[in-house]
Amino acid sequence: MWGKTVSLARLRPGWVFFASGFNGLSYVSVLELFRLISPTLVEAVSACAAVGAAVAGVVVFRERALLKKSVSAALITAGAFLMLFSRSVRLG
Repeated sequence: MWGKTVSLARLRPGWVFFASGFNGLSYVSVLELFRLISPTLVEAVSACAAVGAAVAGVVVFRERALLKKSVSAALITAGAFLMLFSRSVRLG
């Protein structure tokens, strides 16, 4: 596993730095959102971002396994929205 990562970093260091920087920023933004709004809503937004990332990976970067990635992202999003709606029904 690490061999492929190291070879990618040697082959495209700019992309690796760019991607890892944005990955770190995404975690910081999620932690900040936890402070500002309900964790259930944060999870729903994060799940929608996962769907967008799966679509972008397939369309923009021509990644394979479209069906597998789409189904897994859709299941994560559906679970997040179920948590969101179950919480709102309980509070409402």
